[in-house]
Amino acid sequence: MSSQIVFGTARILEFINRHRPLEFIQGMRGIGLERDGELVCGIIYEGYNYRSIWAHIAAEEGGRWLNRKYLRFCCDYPFVHCGVQFILGYVDADNEQVLQFAQHLGFREECRIRQVATDGGDILILKMSRADCRYTGV
Repeated sequence: MSSQIVFGTARILEFINRHRPLEFIQGMRGIGLERDGELVCGIIYEGYNYRSIWAHIAAEEGGRWLNRKYLRFCCDYPFVHCGVQFILGYVDADNEQVLQFAQHLGFREECRIRQVATDGGDILILKMSRADCRYTGV
């Protein structure tokens, strides 16, 4: 089975929307990972302000398809290409699986916003600095 990094914001946004809703915003950039021609992971970057950028990630169940080349590319894009110091993201506080994965990448909880998740639960705002990123090439 072969995998490759792909680009195309519209296609990757469509993939992410199959997992959770995300509205199109001008300036979004998408990086996906394809396995045997099918997207298995996608990341959308938006809200770039020279210092930080928001990341929205969706993936198929399981992680056997995930590889370091893709993770490194997804970290190098904001930190090296865009030159930001921080990547921001958010996750439902009760989503342990996603939270563990984000922490493995280097994200840390920045704050909790109570009762704003779609189910009335809390949302965690996560932040990863360049120094905390485990996969950047810098």
